[in-house]
Amino acid sequence: GPQGASPPQAAPVGSRMVLDAAAVSNLEILVNTDGEERGSLAKFLDRTTSSMGRRLLREWVTAPLLNPAEINARLDAVSELCGEWSELEAFMRRKFRGKVPDLERLLLQVSALGSKQRAEEHPDSRARIFDADKIDKSKVGKLSDMLEGMKAVRDLRAALLDMPPAKSKLLGLLAKGTDDGGLFPDIGPALKWFDRHVDLKAAKASGSIEPKPGMDPDFDEATAEAKETRARLEKCLADVKMPGQALAGSGVKFWHHKTKLEDTYQLEVDASWLNKHPLPPGQFVSKSQTSKVRRFQTKEIGRLLGELDAQLKRADACKGDAMRKVFARFHAGHAAGSGSSAM
Repeated sequence: GPQGASPPQAAPVGSRMVLDAAAVSNLEILVNTDGEERGSLAKFLDRTTSSMGRRLLREWVTAPLLNPAEINARLDAVSELCGEWSELEAFMRRKFRGKVPDLERLLLQVSALGSKQRAEEHPDSRARIFDADKIDKSKVGKLSDMLEGMKAVRDLRAALLDMPPAKSKLLGLLAKGTDDGGLFPDIGPALKWFDRHVDLKAAKASGSIEPKPGMDPDFDEATAEAKETRARLEKCLADVKMPGQALAGSGVKFWHHKTKLEDTYQLEVDASWLNKHPLPPGQFVSKSQTSKVRRFQTKEIGRLLGELDAQLKRADACKGDAMRKVFARFHAGHAAGSGSSAM
């Protein structure tokens, strides 16, 4: 992941015992003779609380260590976890149970979504996707879940630093950051970048990433222009209410269509008032009506709506590009394996 959370590295050749399928089956390492997990070695040893831990345990029991020094180092770590570090397990269960998702899979999925090759060559880039909103919401959800999980991992690092100095080599490496010769990646800068530029809570609810101010100058400019145009539209309403104007005293207000921008900002007036106060010809364009009200627009309102439509489309395009940039930025950090340069 970003900021040094590199993909798992393969074990050196010759460091693990090679067990073929027959050996794994005969020794009942993963399942018993009936094909069930009950009674297997993995099931007997399994005290894990996450999918990541479960997969790692299965990897360990199907490919045991061969090097005595590595075996002893692992035993030393286990011994210390049962001794001076015994409270860490209770702390982790209390603090992190249910808060850390399957980060390994999420890292790969989110990184793949930001791959330039995928963006250019994957069929998704050429296909017409009818459920695009649902797909985008799923993508943002994965990113949000992953970042929340990484925040929990960051808190775990803080918990490790509060533990007594580790005596075993493995625990010592886990408690140290990669910048200090250890194994724990520094994900703080990456999380700060996302917090500074992306509102994850809003993104998860809407299914799209709306850049925070400062992330995308084009988006900032388009939204500022749209805000100014909306203010000018509100001024149009205020102007037609002014004394001496055709709709003065009519109680006119804006009516907005729920989905069609071109049918928003319609001047809504009671039909009974209009029966007594005919409008001057050519000043208002009829847009819609009911038995009780009639709705109009002026040429100026129509012109401003055209500007607003262009500004909102530009902002939406920037939002789509922002989503791609966020995933691409994450992919760059994950592919490099060192966030300091990618992020």
